[in-house]
Amino acid sequence: MRNRLIQALRPVAPGIATMVADDRTGLTVLPAAWLSGWTLIDAQQPGARHARRVHLALSERAEVQVLTGRPEAFDAVVRGSEPSADTAIAIGRAFLDTTRTFEKWSYRVERPEEIVGLPEHTDPILADLRIEITPPLPVAGPAGWSLRLWTVTGTSLIRHDLCVRRDRTVEDRATVAAPDLAVPDSV
Repeated sequence: MRNRLIQALRPVAPGIATMVADDRTGLTVLPAAWLSGWTLIDAQQPGARHARRVHLALSERAEVQVLTGRPEAFDAVVRGSEPSADTAIAIGRAFLDTTRTFEKWSYRVERPEEIVGLPEHTDPILADLRIEITPPLPVAGPAGWSLRLWTVTGTSLIRHDLCVRRDRTVEDRATVAAPDLAVPDSV
């Protein structure tokens, strides 16, 4: 897989191709049984202070898409037949996981307990949100499936109201639900 990925990346993202060619760079295939013809890959190169990380998609035909920070590339990869409710959840999770930019520490949460370093006693805004931070529950609508997911980006809790459309593409309406949480903003 590494060699196919390097060859596909060279013309479109030579810097990332060099990163992937480094034997220290770990390549992890992300679970996506719902995705046909493409493999989602998490590439991480260790660094002195922080790892360099990028999410990629490699097709069976050796096409590549850089997903990090590029929702439109994600849409190009996942476009297909109408998803089921469970598939819409998997697409929404994969969308948030693979399109984040890594400019700030960012991770998806589905329970308040998953917020790293969250003190037992928190501000009233977050206390009110605790009942809302749950695994996604898709609701069918005319455009597709609506679902809510959450991320912590830096020290902010972000609510993502997603629409996983009938063609599997994703619309994300992100809102800062709680800024400046008393949590670490990096690891």
